[in-house]
Amino acid sequence: MPLLDLDKLTAGLSMTWAGFCRDWDLSLRSGSYPETTRYNYLRERQTR
Repeated sequence: MPLLDLDKLTAGLSMTWAGFCRDWDLSLRSGSYPETTRYNYLRERQTR
């Protein structure tokens, strides 16, 4: 099971923001960032 569920994360967002989140995740994946790094980054941002 993936740590980062983009469908759950983008639920209720506009298509523009959902697309931004998916593009952001894709760019991190293409840079070979592990899923835990992407997940930790989002979790840190949510607590601020």
